[in-house]
Amino acid sequence: MNASKPILISTLAFLSISAKCIAETKHDSTINEALKETILTAITKYETTNINEWAFEVSRYEFEEGTETSSIERFSPHGDDSSKWQLISINQRLPTPKEQETFKRNKNKSGTNISMNLRDLILTDSLTVEKQSQTSVYATFDVYLEQLGSKASNSLRGYLTYDSQEAYITDIEITNTKSFSPMFAATLDNINLQLAFIKINDTVLTERVNLEMTGRFAIFSKLDERSSDIYSNYQYVGQCKFNC
Repeated sequence: MNASKPILISTLAFLSISAKCIAETKHDSTINEALKETILTAITKYETTNINEWAFEVSRYEFEEGTETSSIERFSPHGDDSSKWQLISINQRLPTPKEQETFKRNKNKSGTNISMNLRDLILTDSLTVEKQSQTSVYATFDVYLEQLGSKASNSLRGYLTYDSQEAYITDIEITNTKSFSPMFAATLDNINLQLAFIKINDTVLTERVNLEMTGRFAIFSKLDERSSDIYSNYQYVGQCKFNC
């Protein structure tokens, strides 16, 4: 038997396995890119939601500097700007006329759109599909927050869940990978932002926004803030396009 024949067979076997691995890697890469495009489409779908076609309620809670506040608000797109938002309760009681006036003044300044531009939050080129099941796709992404700047944003990492059956993003979570300083004399040790979405008919809407931050100002002042906005009782009030 030719002495070089076993070497040739081994070499061919190795090349065959290598070619298979390359083909599978290329196939996996193609799948990843396809899923990435699907997620980008879902981002666009949410960003194009016209919130002025919906009435809804918001239950808000804040814990800041040791003080708790809560409120229930109602939004209806009909009418003028001063009457679109209503303050239903504040700190579990009816609001005073002065509180109502302050509330309306603040809403007139801030506007009514609750839909955020996810592309201002997600660096879409960094989207990476980590795993998938029959019903969901899980992806990670780099984060950029203009208010923090690029250096502080590098300390953040994002995660999202995509519902493959309903074709929309159900959850987004952003956390920090290390402590960072967003401004002079302030350090954030922990930040956790959670966004949840709901699909009604064919429209993707905000369902919940939770934010937790802990850290410190200067040396002695502790930072401990939490907030939660829960959106509910959505009612479509735009032009009839569902079951007309």
